[in-house]
Amino acid sequence: MMIVAVVAAASTASGCVGGSGSSEKNWLELVPANAVAAAVFDVSTVKEKAVQDVLKNLTLYREYLQFRQEVLNETGIDIETLHRAIFVVNDVDSNEYTIPDIALYVEGKVDTEKFESKIKESKVNLTKTTYDGVTLYYYPEDNSAVAFTSDYIILGSKSVVEQVIDLKNGKGNWAKQYSDVVGKAGGGNLVAVADARYFAGKMGLNKPGEGRTEVLIRPIENHMKYVALRLNVGSEEYRIRVVIEADDEDGARMIAKNVKAGLTLLNTTLTFRAQVAGNSSQFKAALELLNSISVKQDGSFVSMGLDVMEKQLEEVASMELAGNEFGMSKYPGGSLDNSTTEIQITTTSPNFGG
Repeated sequence: MMIVAVVAAASTASGCVGGSGSSEKNWLELVPANAVAAAVFDVSTVKEKAVQDVLKNLTLYREYLQFRQEVLNETGIDIETLHRAIFVVNDVDSNEYTIPDIALYVEGKVDTEKFESKIKESKVNLTKTTYDGVTLYYYPEDNSAVAFTSDYIILGSKSVVEQVIDLKNGKGNWAKQYSDVVGKAGGGNLVAVADARYFAGKMGLNKPGEGRTEVLIRPIENHMKYVALRLNVGSEEYRIRVVIEADDEDGARMIAKNVKAGLTLLNTTLTFRAQVAGNSSQFKAALELLNSISVKQDGSFVSMGLDVMEKQLEEVASMELAGNEFGMSKYPGGSLDNSTTEIQITTTSPNFGG
């Protein structure tokens, strides 16, 4: 996407800082009604110690510091002073000529003159126009665009950028369908929501794959409408909550039963592989996390919660995930059968409660 490269430096150079506090719009009110996924991120999270520790563990911290310093040297702006960002997905399809129907909205105070000068310095053949009074540059070759005011920047596909502008100006329809599941998930440093059926169809989750071992829990996908995720970052702990909205209470009950059965199956499999691998400390940490996942049903909603201590995450992250993963090379015969395997957990499973 040509315009992303053009805008990347310009958006940081413009000096996006601060926010409007309690006067902020509900973030979903900036998500178009036809969105299939969306997320809001508290950008200030990147300066949290817990997040920076994870970056260090993943060997990404040095790259992050280098990027931050480059931006600071060139613009005098610290990216850790940014406020919130909202990511919108209307469709994931794309081709060599067009980008997916997506948009990224970044909120803050924008030095519009400096921002526009950076765009012009790019020498890319962008077309300047306005949309509902908002300055907009777009790249006709792939239909990407960037729009900006003194309060925000939006970049992505031109049609979605224009939809977000409409919502900012009190026009158009926002994604009310996600209100309940997002409300159940609650607020956090990161909140995301998606249309479960859309992505199940796109990813072919209802079809066995070729050349790999899979576990498919078919009854769940037939009843899932929307899925929301919330992440809260503490000083030494991460709190994760996933909420599934089903068609009705019966569907939610079925989902809860199957999730619990799936966790039990995973526990059994992981325990067996731990014994084969002989890697007790790491597998113990993984099993502790698995066993601490809570699953609860409330009407047509199923909630799953997990609190992860930083030390636990470090231990699990250190597990070897390539080659002889989980000690697979120690199985009789040297490896597992690579043919497709399907395990269906049916609705006749025992009542696990919830």
